[in-house]
Amino acid sequence: MSKLALLHKINYEITQTLMNRTKIKGHKQDGKKLLPPLHGYGKSSWANERLPQMLWATLLIANLPREHALHIFRKVTECFMTTPLDDDFPDLTHYGLANMPTKRAVAIIQKATTDEAAKAVLSSLLIYDELPVKELWASAIGEVRISNPDELLMRAVGTTLWHQTQEATDCRWLRILPLVVTGRMKMPEKQFDEFVNYPNKGDMTEIRPIIRCEELSLDGFEQHIGHNKKFEAWTNSFWAQNLRYFPCFPLLREESAARVQLGTTL
Repeated sequence: MSKLALLHKINYEITQTLMNRTKIKGHKQDGKKLLPPLHGYGKSSWANERLPQMLWATLLIANLPREHALHIFRKVTECFMTTPLDDDFPDLTHYGLANMPTKRAVAIIQKATTDEAAKAVLSSLLIYDELPVKELWASAIGEVRISNPDELLMRAVGTTLWHQTQEATDCRWLRILPLVVTGRMKMPEKQFDEFVNYPNKGDMTEIRPIIRCEELSLDGFEQHIGHNKKFEAWTNSFWAQNLRYFPCFPLLREESAARVQLGTTL
């Protein structure tokens, strides 16, 4: 079975399970047991595993005005539409950036650091010793630095730690958007239109759960092809360095005026 066919199969099974529509024939029989479609796909955690892989996106969505961050997400996705793709799936995670052709990774990082506000926010990434393709991020960011990277990182992790927050959903949408616009992930025309125009079109009470479902199906696919094991190096390093260097205290819940605006003097 091809990678694309496998992704579609996993996506269908997860969608049916989450919508409580799995029929008896969709289960697997193991002796006297009926096993659901998701059995054997392994455990999956947005907070522990996939959030660190999308750290650059969580920083933008948590520390810039939302529309500004979403604009950057869309511009980043254009990199997959203007250059030929190889046989691999477009991957905007930190692992993906480290394993794609350098030319494409440079183009994506340049789009992500398109203005001074984005550069300031993303300079927070440079405190991590084992950040994948750290040299590419440093080159794109240049000399721009922000004085409180720990606060920006705290806000990024705090607002996206729960997988159903608006900010986490925005990052999960970005993770699969390149698959959708390049035709690697198929969906009905109406859903496609709502998906690429998110969050400006359609009923968000229906679209947001679909986004989370689709992103979860991608994780199931990655488990099948062994990518999750490859994610572990950066994921473990990220949490380990946070534990060593950053204090633990309750996250401040009130909205802060510290979101970086265009034209901010740093």
